[in-house]
Amino acid sequence: QELRKDKQSEQFNEDGTEFSSISPRWFRPVILAANFSLFFVYLGMEIGYGAYVFALSVEMFDFDISKAALLTTVFWAVFSIGRIGGVICSYLGLSPTKILTINFSLGIFSTLLMLVFPSATMLWITSALYGYALSSVFPSAISLAEELINVDGKAASTFVVGGALGEMAVPLMIGYLFENPNIGPSSLLYLNFVGSIAATLIFIFILYM
Repeated sequence: QELRKDKQSEQFNEDGTEFSSISPRWFRPVILAANFSLFFVYLGMEIGYGAYVFALSVEMFDFDISKAALLTTVFWAVFSIGRIGGVICSYLGLSPTKILTINFSLGIFSTLLMLVFPSATMLWITSALYGYALSSVFPSAISLAEELINVDGKAASTFVVGGALGEMAVPLMIGYLFENPNIGPSSLLYLNFVGSIAATLIFIFILYM
């Protein structure tokens, strides 16, 4: 049987010596499935919002083209800054769990804020907050997975496939709802909020496995 690095395997005798380092057979597949789902939702939200925030600002808040382009730039710029900040925080000793907790909490807060107080000004603020919330999820989620299981080539491929499917499926869903006259551009805001809740629940599930 393959040795695992997961926290469930750290079982010790009364004298402190380790007597088992083998995780249950179901543990690895469940963690892989959970991370597959997490990357599906996360990358879908990232690409979906980045692709449609321009159209959202024009159609829902009457931005002109240059202003809408600037808003898109702000989202990706803060995303990049947040990614660098995540690396620095990790270097300073902040654990992947804490970084992801900050990310997902900020994601829920920013998407809920935009739903409750929809305005052009709030769109600027929440787009920046949302960009930061998404920035460190990918590397931190992989680091967290490495603390639980052996992330080999097959595991990494599972994560990549999950993310790739999310990149295709979620923007497609957003586009369909965006053009639906009964729902319209506001569908992006609702999907972001639902996606943030879903990603957070998956994260909690992984933590307490």
